[in-house]
Amino acid sequence: MKVGVDYRAIRVGTGRNAVAFGMRLIIASCSGSDNSANVVESLQTKSGEESDPRRLNCLFIVLDTTAAKHVGAWGYSRPTTPQIDALASRAVVFENAYSQAPSTLGSTWSFLTGQYPIPKRSSASEYLQVRENDFTLAQAFQADGFKTFGYSENPYISEELGFGSGFDQFKHYPALDEARSSFRDHSSTTSMFADATESIMEAGNSPWFSYLHVLRPHEPYLAPKP
Repeated sequence: MKVGVDYRAIRVGTGRNAVAFGMRLIIASCSGSDNSANVVESLQTKSGEESDPRRLNCLFIVLDTTAAKHVGAWGYSRPTTPQIDALASRAVVFENAYSQAPSTLGSTWSFLTGQYPIPKRSSASEYLQVRENDFTLAQAFQADGFKTFGYSENPYISEELGFGSGFDQFKHYPALDEARSSFRDHSSTTSMFADATESIMEAGNSPWFSYLHVLRPHEPYLAPKP
């Protein structure tokens, strides 16, 4: 693991056009359609040269069980999410977004495959995993020539349940009991972001898709000592 990495060296689009393109790419990857090419016509690189809209990197971060009502960008009065609020001030913000399912497995499976969260399954156990014939978002990026990296702290979002499908590299962090015990020092989250940063830096000029599933907001809620 590298330390002292300059996170500012990692560039992903956060402006309205860039985020709009990112959402278009995600939707197109899941549905197979692409009718929003005009969204990215004005995108340019830092040097002012036109960029290839299909080569933009995509960073997908999931904050497990985070409620919008506790996020400043959606009106919460306490300063609980200053970095998210700063990003929201210069990005596209969806004010009418709804969870696909009241569970991590159903919701995560849905947004990674573009399918309804409770499809027809032959058994209850099959519902808990990504099937071989499920075409995932990571597979879509991979097929388009992107480097794909997946990182998860959630014990259920794992390779054992098929969520590593389409990722060149998928790393799963502590199991549930270990994760609960590590909530106090945030060690697994810190390691996960450091590993993700290292992989992105090693990708060099190759386009990449990186998925990070953060368990930290999940119960048990252990506040630091005053």
